[in-house]
Amino acid sequence: MMKNLKTTTWLSVCRSRTLKKKPLKKEIMGQSLVLFRDSQKKVKALDDICPHKLASLSDGKVINDNIQCPYHGWEFDGKGACQKIPCNIETVHNVKTSFYDCHDDGDFIYIKWGKENIVKPQFPILKSHSWSHFQYEIKAQPLAILDNGFDCSHTCFVHSGLYRSQPHQKVTSNIEFTEMGVKVTTVEEQNIKSFVGRLIPGMNSGVAHTDEYKGPYSLEVNYHYGNIHHLTYLHAVPIDEERTQVIISCGIKAKLIGPLLNLALKYITDKIIKQDRKILASQEENRKRTSKQPAYMQKSDLASTYLKYQYENHFRIQKKAMPNKILKAEFFL
Repeated sequence: MMKNLKTTTWLSVCRSRTLKKKPLKKEIMGQSLVLFRDSQKKVKALDDICPHKLASLSDGKVINDNIQCPYHGWEFDGKGACQKIPCNIETVHNVKTSFYDCHDDGDFIYIKWGKENIVKPQFPILKSHSWSHFQYEIKAQPLAILDNGFDCSHTCFVHSGLYRSQPHQKVTSNIEFTEMGVKVTTVEEQNIKSFVGRLIPGMNSGVAHTDEYKGPYSLEVNYHYGNIHHLTYLHAVPIDEERTQVIISCGIKAKLIGPLLNLALKYITDKIIKQDRKILASQEENRKRTSKQPAYMQKSDLASTYLKYQYENHFRIQKKAMPNKILKAEFFL
């Protein structure tokens, strides 16, 4: 499905600190790319293939503003143009490999996929917060991963006792549509009976949270527990038709105790990710061996239903119109 993407977008491919002096090979969207920094530390991205004899440029090295192929020393600049053929007496003419626009905000490196002019991505690592970062590869579809991050009700069961407990209180979600996705604000949740509920001061006196799908492949989740702010970014970028790279960044803002809370939440988040990965793996196995689609959607699934609609819109030439109003869903958490 990824090959049918109709939306120009910025894809989060790695943390900025991951790319240092050596070239970095990244597989995304069914293609192999090589990332490198030029003499000004600016990020460049090319197809990871030398047009000469098809060696991998990522096995080469960076020389000033160019990346050098390890096979015959051909050098390519950040626009994919060959600048030097060491064994050639004649001047280089019209030898190129494909390049991709890059954006490095100091926290994440993004590759632009598509040709339209679009605004730069906004997933800032706020200095007011303490942060933990996670990255993994999984055999699962991006939609399933995004839905898992968007779906509150599964936390009552998959993460029971850790993040929430069995459903016991009625909450209301307000669902509104954005140009690129869906934004869901859930209110009236309180008295969360779980390890996290006991850990975070103020969590049991009332929780407000906003889950926003920023299509095609990202989520932003904001939880507010009194004066404490818990912020999560999730990027689920296809590697190929079967595998997805997931990058998660979690930040906590709390006076005085922020760094300590972050250490505890890092441990908890790691456990939550492992629990979710087990569910996602079973979903993927079942998806492959059956023609059935998820069905029997209920009010508690309304946000997930519209996330799916908006996700699929990014693969349509003629996009489906979404309701121009705020929808409400009441359910138990």
